[in-house]
Amino acid sequence: GDNECPAEAANLQMTSKYGSGMGVKWDGYSGVHSADLVPELMAFGGAKQERLNKEIGDVRARIYRSHLNCTVFPNN
Repeated sequence: GDNECPAEAANLQMTSKYGSGMGVKWDGYSGVHSADLVPELMAFGGAKQERLNKEIGDVRARIYRSHLNCTVFPNN
């Protein structure tokens, strides 16, 4: 896990009383949270997001460069 994630980067994390939950980290690719690590990927994503902004709007396009996760529990 990301046990040192700064609170301002977490954006949204919730868990229901039954264990299901979701988390959102806006404006950061999954696994690529530093432009220094993979500059080509970040440049590609930035260019694609500009195109998506025009095609589907800023709000929907923001999802493209964000990390979203969820858990469904119990799964029996």
